[in-house]
Amino acid sequence: LAQARASLVCFWALQLLAVALIESIQFETMQMLSKALVFLAIAAAPCFAAVAEPAKGLRAALQSTDDTMVKPFKFNQRLIVCNAYPNHSPITLTRNGVQALAHGKDALHFQQCREFDTHLKAHDKLDLQLDAIGIHGTFEVGALPESDAVLLLVLQKRDHSKLLSFQSFAFPTNSETKEAQLAVIDAYKGN
Repeated sequence: LAQARASLVCFWALQLLAVALIESIQFETMQMLSKALVFLAIAAAPCFAAVAEPAKGLRAALQSTDDTMVKPFKFNQRLIVCNAYPNHSPITLTRNGVQALAHGKDALHFQQCREFDTHLKAHDKLDLQLDAIGIHGTFEVGALPESDAVLLLVLQKRDHSKLLSFQSFAFPTNSETKEAQLAVIDAYKGN
């Protein structure tokens, strides 16, 4: 509390000094002084809060509460992955090299789609692998829509090659309506 009062007195003294000097200093110096006062006001704000509510103290004044924090929007974004790669070997799928989404008996077979319970973020990496033929590919998530959406990732064979290729889509959803959405994706590529 003594520190807070000292900071408050110091701030008021600087304000009085600034008012006294306004008429006798140049414009550039006045701008620099006003910036210093703004910085001081920001730095002294927790001390003012501690003075206003001394029972709580400075530590409580420095801690933020959930009521004053801005909370980011959380969108309902569902991931659906479809395997359009013509092969008997199923696809294993991992997120960021750690979280196994589809592997073993749960691997994704040709002509199969599945919804995954995972919350994707921009720059997440989805690793897809055909173990039997040793083909591997990585899809990096770009910018995600700022709304509820169904995120569709279609794995397919690259044109005139055995390598993997991807198509990705984001379909906006509206929880207020029960309208169906249908996506027709051409993944033939000479299979």
